[in-house]
Amino acid sequence: MVDPSETVFAGFSQGGAVAIWSGIEMMKRAERDVGKNRGAVDIDMKPTGQVPSGVPKGILGMSSYVPHATRLLNDNELVLDKGKALKAKLDGKDTGNGKNDARIPEIVLCHGTVDPMVPYKDAQQSKSLLEEFLKKRTGSEDSEKGNALDIPLHSYKMAHEACDEEIQVVLKWLQDRFGEKA
Repeated sequence: MVDPSETVFAGFSQGGAVAIWSGIEMMKRAERDVGKNRGAVDIDMKPTGQVPSGVPKGILGMSSYVPHATRLLNDNELVLDKGKALKAKLDGKDTGNGKNDARIPEIVLCHGTVDPMVPYKDAQQSKSLLEEFLKKRTGSEDSEKGNALDIPLHSYKMAHEACDEEIQVVLKWLQDRFGEKA
């Protein structure tokens, strides 16, 4: 079985929307599981003391958008503490484990500035919505360039398509995360 934390959810157009939706939902599910003290279990269903897997290492949306943004991004059940340890907001109490139990997947967006199918303004709005969502989850306003809260939006003068320059950016991004396996 492939561990989702060693994967990138990626897609083009509607496939990118599915990748974004799935990655965010898996992050929220992992938060809920840890917040309810439901960690990973072994084959005999005994707790392993480890975080449930499922959060991808990254999310890549090419010529894409955040689907059902209001529904997907308006889940304030749990909040990450500065992008590190989970803090459950259940009855106003912290889980108290102090571990780095969750990881924010790195999100990258690529989009054509003259895309007639998914307008570029949708990509800009998706970037803003996702950054705001992650800031709320982490309780941090720190979105310096290069950290997980700063979502890059690579733009290209193209329509609803991919170009060589974009493919090279994606390949480098994958290689930076997975090495030569990418």
